[in-house]
Amino acid sequence: MNFLKIARFSVALTIGVLASLTPAQMASAAGSTTLSYNFDAAGQLTNDFQSYVDSGTVNQAANGGINDTGSISTNEGAANAVFQPKAKFTIGPVGSSYSFSSFMKSTGPNGYSGFGFTATTPSAATDSNVNGGPFRPIDALGISVHGGGYVFHNESVNTGANWDVDTEGVVTVKKTTNPDLLGTFSPDDWYRIIFTIDRTTQTTFDIGVEVFPCNSAGVLVAETPEASFRMLNQAAPTLLAADYIYSYINFSGFRVTNFDNFATTVDGGVEVEGAPEGSLTGDFQDEVQDDSLANTGGSAEGIAGVSALALGMIGLGLVVLRSKRYNKGN
Repeated sequence: MNFLKIARFSVALTIGVLASLTPAQMASAAGSTTLSYNFDAAGQLTNDFQSYVDSGTVNQAANGGINDTGSISTNEGAANAVFQPKAKFTIGPVGSSYSFSSFMKSTGPNGYSGFGFTATTPSAATDSNVNGGPFRPIDALGISVHGGGYVFHNESVNTGANWDVDTEGVVTVKKTTNPDLLGTFSPDDWYRIIFTIDRTTQTTFDIGVEVFPCNSAGVLVAETPEASFRMLNQAAPTLLAADYIYSYINFSGFRVTNFDNFATTVDGGVEVEGAPEGSLTGDFQDEVQDDSLANTGGSAEGIAGVSALALGMIGLGLVVLRSKRYNKGN
């Protein structure tokens, strides 16, 4: 046997393994790419999300969602909680955009739910009722909605208003005629909420919220939003300084009882890392395909494990080669 070939083979195999690892770790959004969770598969919330539940009970239910499919449930009670997908994003260049959407069942008497971006990991230190506002990540660039209005979040700043009024610092695209928007416009308490982030300069973002009343099958009451508001030129220095950012879902008080079909759509040079297999759709490169690679989950532990195995193979080949040469010398 040619032991030199063994060493060369080990090196080549290592390079191949490390190269093939890349598709499991990262997808580059060449166009528009969507990361979505429908909460139909058992264990999705536990396996694919990190969370911090300060109070109440929030879990994945087998029903209660759109078309009575799986959903996140607050079990008809108040809760303060943050759920964060393990998949992460890069900050895209100027011109890039992010859009969040979900269906929410709004039946509670008071409270909020929403979503956005954070650079933190869910914990007691990083999630709170910031400055007396809704419970959410302390560095959030996001939105929380309730029956009568909304609250934009930009780190420590909360900007809240009602659905039927104009507010200083907020651009009114469309205001509703009834202040109890999330209590009266749906035939069965379901609403589709969309939150958008557009990077307009190196240091600022424009953000916006839209509300679409719908029914329990997800069919919209109208193709245009019942209410729409925007805030311009929002600086988010904590997010801009982060290597990666994460989408999040927040629950605060008793408002939303079921939350379904959470999706984050990115466009314009944004990268998505650690997405569960099958969770990405749209225009992207390097989709996760192989289960063994997907199981690394984009984590440092996964990369280190594969790297250690491959380097071990190199070492074995070199040891054998050295032994063979030593024997020849004797």
